[in-house]
Amino acid sequence: MALTKILSTSLGPNGLDKMLVNKVGDVTVTNDGATILKKLDVKHPAAKVLVDLSILQDDEVGDGTTSVVLIAAELFRKAQTLIERGFHPGFVVRGIKAAGKEAYRFIQKNLSTVLTESDEEVLRNIVRTSLVSKIANAETDIAKKRAMAIVNSGANVLLSSEGIDDLSEKYFLQHNLFVVRRVPKEDLFKLAKATGGKVLCSVSDFDTEAIAASELGTAEKVYEERIAEWNFIFVSGTRAQAATTVFLRGANLCLLSELERCVHDALCALSRALESGSVTAGGGATETALALFFKERCLELEPELCATYQEFGEALLVIPRCICVNAALDATAVVAKLVATHAQSFADAAYAHRSFGVDIDSGDVRDNLRAGVVEPTQIKLKAIRFATETAITLLRIDDVIRCAPKPQPAGQPTAG
Repeated sequence: MALTKILSTSLGPNGLDKMLVNKVGDVTVTNDGATILKKLDVKHPAAKVLVDLSILQDDEVGDGTTSVVLIAAELFRKAQTLIERGFHPGFVVRGIKAAGKEAYRFIQKNLSTVLTESDEEVLRNIVRTSLVSKIANAETDIAKKRAMAIVNSGANVLLSSEGIDDLSEKYFLQHNLFVVRRVPKEDLFKLAKATGGKVLCSVSDFDTEAIAASELGTAEKVYEERIAEWNFIFVSGTRAQAATTVFLRGANLCLLSELERCVHDALCALSRALESGSVTAGGGATETALALFFKERCLELEPELCATYQEFGEALLVIPRCICVNAALDATAVVAKLVATHAQSFADAAYAHRSFGVDIDSGDVRDNLRAGVVEPTQIKLKAIRFATETAITLLRIDDVIRCAPKPQPAGQPTAG
């Protein structure tokens, strides 16, 4: 498929970027699969299914959008090969569904490494991004006559979602109260959560104009700092929990947009790893282990189902193969060595080489789990599941029928 040719060169650390230009000339430079597919003008119905698949993967786990499309397309291609060899489509569909379920269970049982929040080194390997502290402490929407109630509460920082009138601002200035106005409401709630404070719509509790001490947030330091051409408010040492933000700087908007997408994917990967509590080795290690698992599993199956399992495993090898091609390596030799290394794991029950994947620096294979090339298990599981379901959806279609256009009202001119 044309889509896989576009996406395959974007996979892996050495994947290339795509420059997308819309009708008005706006330029987007990215190698993120979901972004590329969203902006493509796709006409073919089957290709649109793959676009939806990428969007679903992005919405569910935030990463793995390129891999899931490549796996789904390769599964479909391998299944088509079986059908051309005389296998009934219904039988191929059942085989792919069964193989997908077994792959899901095999990853959970044999390829996942338990992760805890205390595994800081593993978390750093999942997302290598520098984080800085973010703003804290919030109160909101203060009327002029209630300004002194805020001052008397003991607060020394005030953040408001609206503007602040001059008279109230004068009182705050006289009492050394640091004021930030027109803060987005979404940020106010995040700040309140970080500092242990409370977002208030009013300082009135029917009888008195007052703010309880329990409603104030706490932070060690609040200051303003200029970065490039913008002023930012920083608060460090929040009481309730740490809040972080990421500052991205680049030469142009195209670069900044791509950096933002990269950070988003990295944070999604970190979040999914902590949620699922486990990680798997990257660099094609998981896919190669599954391919060998299906090869061994075929020894226990009838010949017809065995063929489907073998093709499923071969389809998964598209991931290490694309990684090698994009890194200018001999894909045939490296993948063959990777398969041979994983084959040793199946000679014993311990799966000692289960985490071996491609090393793009040396052009060899290595233990990627030990090297810090890891991915959340949830991303791999979702990719297998969604790719399998999409391939099955496409295989169940035996014809594409163009619907008749809607009849136009009488008297309305027709095009052409």
